[in-house]
Amino acid sequence: VRDEARRIGGFGICGLKQCCSCWLREFEPITTQLAREQNLALNPQKISGNCGRLLCCLLYEQNHYQQALTEFPQLGSVYRTEKGTATVEKVNVFTREMIVKHPDNYEEKVKVEENVTDKYGYRTTYRRVVNINGGDESESA
Repeated sequence: VRDEARRIGGFGICGLKQCCSCWLREFEPITTQLAREQNLALNPQKISGNCGRLLCCLLYEQNHYQQALTEFPQLGSVYRTEKGTATVEKVNVFTREMIVKHPDNYEEKVKVEENVTDKYGYRTTYRRVVNINGGDESESA
């Protein structure tokens, strides 16, 4: 099926020529796990190419996505923001924001570069949010 899409050509949902028509020569296995790890909705219409298979770009974008995630705290980590202690629920690598949930179920959107309070109670601007349970402490801006 992918060989047929390569032969016919066309444009992907990104608006560029299909990767298989331009530069992609080897087809590697692509799984829905890649879409899950990139926080994409598992909607077949959105994650499938013109050939009907999973998008090839899911595979070669995975390394970039994993690298971008290193700048964010892990999901479930407890952090202190200006509004109090909260748990990281979601991250968005494109907007550099994360959703944190406070004990009263109030959800707050936090930019990674915003002011936060570190585990010692000092207000500082960090490039990343600082985990109050220890762990990776980011550099001051």
